Amino acid sequence: MENMKLNNGYMIPEIGYGTWQSPDSEVTVNGVKAAIACGYRHIDTAAAYKNEESVGEGIKESGIARKNLFVTSKVWNTQRGYEKTIAAFEKTLSDLDWVVCHQANSRIIDHCVKSLHAEPSKFYKNISRHGNTSAASIPIALHEMAESDLLRPGQTLACIGFGGGLTWGGMLLTYEGRK
Repeated sequence: MENMKLNNGYMIPEIGYGTWQSPDSEVTVNGVKAAIACGYRHIDTAAAYKNEESVGEGIKESGIARKNLFVTSKVWNTQRGYEKTIAAFEKTLSDLDWVVCHQANSRIIDHCVKSLHAEPSKFYKNISRHGNTSAASIPIALHEMAESDLLRPGQTLACIGFGGGLTWGGMLLTYEGRK
């Protein structure tokens, strides 16, 4: 399958296996496994589909390492912003070990900490060393955190990106350690 390059340099398979209207059952588990066996490396799901558990099980049973797959998921359109995105994934700030924001402006990150009544040490910041590194800021921060042994296997991270054009995105991930 062909890949295309995203604006941030990441490669994504051009064709993905969609799971909309697939039930949260063995049907979806088997469908995902079959799609991966046929060569699909991009699997798409969403919280609204109510099948993410089966999609995850299909991925796990496929035998293909998760790092070799591009998995997309979405929260519902009303779940915009940090707090609503976290809530959509049934997480609270206390469930997170780290919050890694786009390093565009230190004042924005400080405002998030203050608004959320959060512990500042939970928010990783490197903007004073690198400035605004655009789309690379979160990957650079994650790399630095891993290199300096701040990340521990099993830790939960929220990565939050936002841009001047009022674009935004967020993801939750569990750090598995270095492979």
